[in-house]
Amino acid sequence: MSLITIPIQKETREKIKQIAQKSENWDDVITRLYENTLELHAANIMFEGEYLGIDEAIKEVKKW
Repeated sequence: MSLITIPIQKETREKIKQIAQKSENWDDVITRLYENTLELHAANIMFEGEYLGIDEAIKEVKKW
């Protein structure tokens, strides 16, 4: 695995630190935020009256 540097504002870093769990590194935190965002987006699709099959919902989430 290769590592990269992502420049962010100090304020943003502090906000992210507030939601990090003790055992998480930065990669874990960002991955969890990404996964939670995908889940939230999938839930929004379902609640907006679009009843999709699981395959269609996955395609929509990946588009987003």
